[in-house]
Amino acid sequence: MIYVIRKRLHLLLPRGTILDDVYILLQVAGQRSRVVFDPKVVAWDNSTLSPTQEFRHKVRTLAGNYQFLQPATLLLTRSNMLCVQFVCHKLLRLLASSALPGGLVSTFWIRQSMDELTLVLQIVVYALATLTALPAKVGFMSWLSNISRTFIVLNSPGDVAFIYFITGREAVWAR
Repeated sequence: MIYVIRKRLHLLLPRGTILDDVYILLQVAGQRSRVVFDPKVVAWDNSTLSPTQEFRHKVRTLAGNYQFLQPATLLLTRSNMLCVQFVCHKLLRLLASSALPGGLVSTFWIRQSMDELTLVLQIVVYALATLTALPAKVGFMSWLSNISRTFIVLNSPGDVAFIYFITGREAVWAR
């Protein structure tokens, strides 16, 4: 993220703030100052992360989203012009990760034909993801297992971030 703000609008960050870039912009908006998106400004990130690094990065980002739920963070007020966008783009994203295990558990309890199909499909996706750990890679199955693993790697960090949040563990980020 690239941004420029007036010096008078920059407030001190609370100690331990994870998503400082988001926090600063929300503070600016909370002071009733304009926040403008310019689509002509582009930033590129050339880093290629391993699945483990990508997972840690997602945990950090989502732990930062949980941090915004704390009462000390007064960013979620009606006076903050970005509140609705923030809730929709950052906070509702936290519910997606809990939908995966919630969906798996709930399909065990409900015994209807469509739910049994859903249960089988979920088990297939998780089983395919585990195939990526095997040394042998076989064409189409390898491709499917990589898609399944990517889906899980991109969605499960929210659960880890939630555990970090409720246990008070500091988010994992080396500056």
